[in-house]
Amino acid sequence: MFDSPEELLRKIRLGEDTSLELKTVRFRGDRISEPKRDDLADELAAIANTHDGVIVLGVDDKTRDIDGIPAERI
Repeated sequence: MFDSPEELLRKIRLGEDTSLELKTVRFRGDRISEPKRDDLADELAAIANTHDGVIVLGVDDKTRDIDGIPAERI
């Protein structure tokens, strides 16, 4: 969907739309506390009903800050 990292960063700066969903990933101990399983399932279903779409994990959907995911958590 994105031809370069710069294109993805530009889309992140523009914010969410019908083809881009941004999700912060938070941990509580060894477990993922956000996004909630049901919320993520709803987003996946919505994207599956469109022509194309991308969920980017590790990006705050409100501030568009790139928080990332620690390598040891992947």
